[in-house]
Amino acid sequence: MKHEPVVQLLAEAFREDPFFRLMFNDEEWETKATAMIAFLIRRNELLDGVLLTDDEAAPSFAAIVEKPAPLRRISLVNRLRLLVEMMKLGLRLPGRILPIAQQYERIQKQHLPTEPHYYITMIGVAASVRGKGVGKRVLQAVDELAASGPYPVALDTENEQNVEIYRRLGFTLTGSEKLGDVTMYCMTKPPEKMRNERNGIRRGNK
Repeated sequence: MKHEPVVQLLAEAFREDPFFRLMFNDEEWETKATAMIAFLIRRNELLDGVLLTDDEAAPSFAAIVEKPAPLRRISLVNRLRLLVEMMKLGLRLPGRILPIAQQYERIQKQHLPTEPHYYITMIGVAASVRGKGVGKRVLQAVDELAASGPYPVALDTENEQNVEIYRRLGFTLTGSEKLGDVTMYCMTKPPEKMRNERNGIRRGNK
């Protein structure tokens, strides 16, 4: 499997994620959940996205990041390859997954920025380095990408405790909706805030 160490890191990081637990049970985790994550990485690759990691052979973090539409360079061949990958994934996943994924996508689209933006599909940190500021540095790396526009950055989380963490990093809650027993929290970091941070501007300072 291509990117297997990154897939395994993300699978471990999302093992207790409420949305992934809604889709996959323990018996399905090693085959179905990892297949989904491998597909998300491959999809991002075919759509000219960015995979942030420090070492693909032994990663301590990974983030799947979609580029804004104006920056994507997607060939017809890659679009066709993506269709094939989607069909292959559909054959591997339980039938109940598709309606859940479609509802997730519907909610997500309602709360994404209307202007071009970066979107963080997944971000995971190895257990050995959690609590050491690695996740914050990954988000700062996404900010650096987005500052070229500047573009907003959007993400979703199903962990309520993450909402305040992302707020402290400049994100705003743009909406929350129930998906089964799970609540989706959709958040966006506006470009103005990124521009101010890049220029060293803080509230109360000149």
